[in-house]
Amino acid sequence: MAEAVIRDAIELPCFDRAQRLLLNLGYLCLALPPSGVFTKLTVMVLSHVRFQGASDIGDTFSSSRCPSLRLLSLEYAQGVSHLSICSESLLGIYLHILYGLQQLTVVSPMLRELRIWCFKSQPVADITAPVLEKLWWVAAYDPRSVQLGKLAQLRELATSFFAYTSYGLPEHQYNLGNAMLLQRYRKIADLRITIDYPTSMVHIEYLMEALTLPPVKNLHLFLVTYGHHIGSCVFYFLKISTSIRRLFLNIQEVIKEKTSCLPGCFCHGEKVWETEELFLNSLQELYICGFNGSDYDFAFVKRLLGWARMLKSVHIKFDPQETSRNCR
Repeated sequence: MAEAVIRDAIELPCFDRAQRLLLNLGYLCLALPPSGVFTKLTVMVLSHVRFQGASDIGDTFSSSRCPSLRLLSLEYAQGVSHLSICSESLLGIYLHILYGLQQLTVVSPMLRELRIWCFKSQPVADITAPVLEKLWWVAAYDPRSVQLGKLAQLRELATSFFAYTSYGLPEHQYNLGNAMLLQRYRKIADLRITIDYPTSMVHIEYLMEALTLPPVKNLHLFLVTYGHHIGSCVFYFLKISTSIRRLFLNIQEVIKEKTSCLPGCFCHGEKVWETEELFLNSLQELYICGFNGSDYDFAFVKRLLGWARMLKSVHIKFDPQETSRNCR
């Protein structure tokens, strides 16, 4: 059986003259070349692939094998449990859904951008990238096992949270870890946060009250709502980041058909934003994409406009599935 698997694997040649290599293999098995140098390769993108024959493929992407590589992107990949990359040339590394990845090591003195969507729990990573400017850590974070260095030049950070959960659940631990990630930095120019709502919000709690944010200029909130209302969650983030200059709300409902919340849903609970006041005196630009036109969300946006007296521009893109009567 093992010999059959090896014969079925696609053997990747060592292209010594290619400058860009982009492969989407539909989860076919790929065997990387055991030797040779990709002399001129600057961009490598490997997507939907199963790697054959090694648990650590990092040597292939390191300087000894790819001396000119500037961008490495691995997306939806299987068969990699450990990844160790040592590169003098890489400027960007994107790792998006590497099934089974347990440990990541990156030593890259010129790296400017690192995007990680890999670890669901118990991450182990050691990152040495002293000039890193953009870090997307949309994954579990634990300061005991994740070493990121000082990152003194960091200006953009992306991470994620679960909007509502209950004490003791894995989602609660996930939130606590990423809250500690935010606390590492005194200020961030651009902060991007993905907020994932549960499909049902009955008999759950809002567990983000302990979260604090460093001073932020541009706040991007990507809300995966599953049809729930945005008001309470967005209000909380605005309450702890009143000095922002630009606010971006990207609303993704995910569900194809609109459904009403179940009785007892958190959406029907107390709406603090209806009575409390905020003073967003630094906010100058507001961008909302995917606005669904519900009465609750209209009421919240109306309040938001009232809190931001110094707004210079407002851009609202309605959900294209909504009828024109809601675009008011």
